Amino acid sequence: MGKYPFVRLLLFLLAGLNTGCAALYGLKTPGARSPEDIMRVAKRYGIPAQDSYRIDTGYRAMLLQWDTSQHRVAIKNHVQPLQALYYTSNGALETFHVNCYAGGFPNLRWNRTHAFDVFPPRQQAPLDSIVSLSTQLRYLQPMIGTATVRPLPHERVIIVYWTHFMGRQSKRFIRLIQRNAALAPDPQKVKILYVNADDFFTE
Repeated sequence: MGKYPFVRLLLFLLAGLNTGCAALYGLKTPGARSPEDIMRVAKRYGIPAQDSYRIDTGYRAMLLQWDTSQHRVAIKNHVQPLQALYYTSNGALETFHVNCYAGGFPNLRWNRTHAFDVFPPRQQAPLDSIVSLSTQLRYLQPMIGTATVRPLPHERVIIVYWTHFMGRQSKRFIRLIQRNAALAPDPQKVKILYVNADDFFTE
């Protein structure tokens, strides 16, 4: 599978979808996007400009430094195009949500078990410790008009990974996370950082 086996496998699976049901899911061809394109789509998806980032491509290499014999599932989960990671104020991963666990057709059914009816949502993907909040923040590149990353003194920080090529699935996912954050006892103490990952899927 080459140097980046999980990324290449995901791209292979997405290419296979294009011959069948990708159009019904609203998927597009993966590829690099300009900052202007990303911000235009982000605005359409309801992402605040001041909280918009893109992932540094070095993030991939960091993930693949982990021993795949021990962390194969965790690495696979962290290279998915749609993710929501809920971190506590001390940087611990509290609950993790990944597209490959959502199921559903023609739209992903993130809330099929009513996990998002409460805040924080009930657990979906297995928890791991390979990517702490501080590690996440090191690989975020600010977009045009983005504020400096300062998640504290928030009680929780939500990292939302999204991609243009996931089309309406990204839009639906982002709105679900926003609705869920509004359920917090004090939504002002919840910080959502939106991270575009299209560049991650260009190799």
